[in-house]
Amino acid sequence: MQPPIKTHTPDHQPTLPAWKRLPAWAMTQVLGAPVGRALPARVRARIDAAQNRSEIQIGWLQLGAVIVFGTLYALSPKTSPDGAGFQPAALALGAYALFTVLRLAIAYKRRLPGWLVAISAVFDMGLLLGIIWSFHLQY
Repeated sequence: MQPPIKTHTPDHQPTLPAWKRLPAWAMTQVLGAPVGRALPARVRARIDAAQNRSEIQIGWLQLGAVIVFGTLYALSPKTSPDGAGFQPAALALGAYALFTVLRLAIAYKRRLPGWLVAISAVFDMGLLLGIIWSFHLQY
C-alpha cells in the first residue's frame, strides 16, 4: 500500500500543486528572491534613480542606432525602381525612430512603469526583426 499524498504542511496549511508553484519558482530563479520593502528608503531611492538614468541612456543608444541605420539606408544604393511606393525598410526605420523618441520622452518625464519596459523590449525586438526582414525585400 502506498503512503497518502501529502496535501498539507506541518502547520496544516494546504500546499499548492507543483504546476501552480512553477511560475513563482521560475521567476525566483530568473530574477532572484523578492526583496519587498526591506530596503531603506534612501537605498530604494538611489536604485530608482540609477534605473531611471539607465532607461534614458538606453533610449539615447537606441536613437543612435536608428540614426546609424537610417544613414546607412539613405547612403546605400537603391535596388527598387524610382517610382516604387512601398519601401518596407524605410517604414520599419521610421516606426522604430518614432517609438524610440516617445519612449525617451516618457523616460525624461517620469519613471517608466514595468509594463512599458516589458512591452518596449518586445516591441524593440519585433521592430529590429522587421527591419532586418524588410532589408532583404528591398536588397
